[in-house]
Amino acid sequence: MGVGNVGARLLNDRDAVNTYLSRDGGQTWSEVRKGSHIYEFGDHGGLIVMADDAHDTTQLLYSWTQGKNWNTVEVSKTPIQVENVIIEPTSKSTRFLVYGRDASKMGTNRGIIVSVDFSSLHERVCSDADYEIWRPRLSDNSCLLGHIVEYTRRKQDSACFNPKEHETKLAITNCECTEQDYECDFGYMRKYNHGPCERDPSVPDSDLKLPTQCPPTGILTISNGYRLVAGDTCEGGAQLGPTTYPCHRGFLGVSHHGWLVLLLVLALIVGMGCVTAKTDNRSEFDRFATKHFGDGTPARGIIGNIKLIVNSIKDAFSWRKSGHGPAEYGYVPEEDDEYWGEDNGDEYDFDEEEDEHDEPELISATTVAEPLPYNTSGSSKFAAASIPKLDAPPSQDYENDLFGDGDEV
Repeated sequence: MGVGNVGARLLNDRDAVNTYLSRDGGQTWSEVRKGSHIYEFGDHGGLIVMADDAHDTTQLLYSWTQGKNWNTVEVSKTPIQVENVIIEPTSKSTRFLVYGRDASKMGTNRGIIVSVDFSSLHERVCSDADYEIWRPRLSDNSCLLGHIVEYTRRKQDSACFNPKEHETKLAITNCECTEQDYECDFGYMRKYNHGPCERDPSVPDSDLKLPTQCPPTGILTISNGYRLVAGDTCEGGAQLGPTTYPCHRGFLGVSHHGWLVLLLVLALIVGMGCVTAKTDNRSEFDRFATKHFGDGTPARGIIGNIKLIVNSIKDAFSWRKSGHGPAEYGYVPEEDDEYWGEDNGDEYDFDEEEDEHDEPELISATTVAEPLPYNTSGSSKFAAASIPKLDAPPSQDYENDLFGDGDEV
């Protein structure tokens, strides 16, 4: 349904427009009422209710024959200025709401809402014999957008209600492609209606040149001047669309950008390996950057880590060039008799009380350590030949002088 007028343009005057209805998807129209009306559908489209929205009224118009016949029903004793007619969102119900304002001379312009129930209009529920098949079509061609669609709808003269659980049956069949299923592609135009698509001279050749590299999909598409209309589902028949060719992208199917990314990843892996090799002889805490945990030292961040990798690679090459490698240390026997065993007695005596509160400190070496000497005969001769001895204490009597100031206590 729609409100309009016959002519070259739409008129704004409500008295110059009428209300029209179409039963074939807009191909043909019939006038159902003079003037402008507000309308709504119910009962799955089998019931139409409308009201005059240009003039004050006391009644509604309704039709259960899809606009073939119209009846009236009084909804108010006093005139109403109808603003709208509404129904629940699915339009399956037969109950409508009409709202507007009181338009009587004695009225106070108050709002009015009227509920209208058409459930008692008929007593019979529609059966299969009350339905028909309808196909939307364009003139003599039933194919629209490359397919035929069939709907079931109630016959115009069947005096029955659609059940609330009724669902419109739908069938779709694809058609063969014809030239009508295509439109001109970018850079092409028709010089006259239904003519062939030809090159558009207003589009420069640079906008239609072929790509110099294979697309990421691996398929090269060349336009023939036509493309399917959006939503068209035709099959077979005339194939006027673009031509496609498979193409290869770079070496082994990988583009140049892909190889560049792969090389960067490999370089990153090599850099990380160099960092790991450089830190093999460091303590576990220092190796995993735990040396400064909790002391307020800021983390290196991404830039700092990149610099560390670059410096590690430089150090690795400098080691190879100078002939030096990681520091090597002497062998410390697992059997600790040589250093800590009973043979040495108290030769290595540590003051545990003095070192008890000392915090461990990591010292970074700046020179390569020399290997420790090791005597394979089993004897330890690493101590000095002679051990310095302390001189005798002064002869002063300190037994009663606790503070060393000469005063006895």
